[in-house]
Amino acid sequence: MLTLTLLMSCTTSSPEADRKRHAQAIALVLTSPTEAAPLCAQIDDAALHADCVWAVVEVLASTDPELSASLCAETPKKGGEECWFLLGEHNRDPAACANAGSLADDCRMHVFSDRVHNELPKGAKPGEVEALVRPWVIWAGFSPKDERPWSATYRQLLMRNSPLDPGSCAAITEPALAEICTKTAVPVFHDMLNMQRDRGAQLCTGELPFPVVLSPELEEELKQRRAQELCLEDLPIVPSVREMAP
Repeated sequence: MLTLTLLMSCTTSSPEADRKRHAQAIALVLTSPTEAAPLCAQIDDAALHADCVWAVVEVLASTDPELSASLCAETPKKGGEECWFLLGEHNRDPAACANAGSLADDCRMHVFSDRVHNELPKGAKPGEVEALVRPWVIWAGFSPKDERPWSATYRQLLMRNSPLDPGSCAAITEPALAEICTKTAVPVFHDMLNMQRDRGAQLCTGELPFPVVLSPELEEELKQRRAQELCLEDLPIVPSVREMAP
């Protein structure tokens, strides 16, 4: 970090010089990212500096996290927050996320969701993973009582298991978590409806084209979607008063 700091403090720049250094750095990123890094540090223009650093960190994050962290630390304001976000996301590193300022929680959720996606046992169901996931919640920097990581966990489980069944949440012994799971079934249901709608499926009447156990809550959601959107194409076209006029 000291080297980058000295480079920045000893460099005078101009818009033209900034553009030239940025172009040089971008050209080097894929083949020699460590040579590109000091060029980024010498760019005064905030937008070009940040863009340069992000490109280098995208490549160096996993192989040289120390240099990547130095670049992020030397990048001011929003550019630095995005840099820490990239570093945390690439390395699945909650400690980097903690430096991401206003993006810290989003970074933690990306890191946590990635771990859930990759490490939840195949075939696992609600009620079977809570002891496994709770340390992950803390590892990612969340309170165990925070609903967001648990909702992300149950979203994965509900989407993986067929049919979508909010009743499967009853297997969870902790009432607060069971409630989060049941609530999460609603947005998962809407995601499935949206996917089928975008594929041109007929959703206005009859059985749905995906396996689901319709709880009273999902029945109500389906009723509202049909009234507000899914059945609108089937309504008769009523001519306007002007069109009916002789």
